[in-house]
Amino acid sequence: MSTLKVSNFARQGYSIVFPLFLFFSAIFCMSTRTNNLLHLSILLLLLSLVRQENRQALAGVLREQWQTWTLLAAFFIYYALSNVWGHTPQHIDSPITHGVYLTGYLLLMTMLLRDGRTRRLAMLAVKTCRCSVQPTASTRAMIGPRLWVSSSITSMMTTGR
Repeated sequence: MSTLKVSNFARQGYSIVFPLFLFFSAIFCMSTRTNNLLHLSILLLLLSLVRQENRQALAGVLREQWQTWTLLAAFFIYYALSNVWGHTPQHIDSPITHGVYLTGYLLLMTMLLRDGRTRRLAMLAVKTCRCSVQPTASTRAMIGPRLWVSSSITSMMTTGR
């Protein structure tokens, strides 16, 4: 199989697998199977970068929003180095891993939201998940009435209900 076909399959793959991760992550929080969807999505994103067209699209995203990505990189470096002066340098791999996951997540989300077809799928996954998982009365009491009202207003504004 040629590298172009692998790259195309990988692009189509992360366009499907990542919205599945978005949907299932709110239902099954901290589930290994759900986290594996994120790992698979990041792997497929990296495989899709074999094709020059996909690399140029990613470079365009980074170029357009360079301030955001620079600030994000600075934050991750600071977060990782804070373990050194926080007397836990042996655990520096954890913040680096989290930084890689968050960067992969944001890159995937940015790439999906740029394309009209995948944008609809990603937004549908988030909206369906948000409508199906409503907090209980005890959760609303725990997060406080102001936050609950503001999130309800935001939900009504975005969903039209």
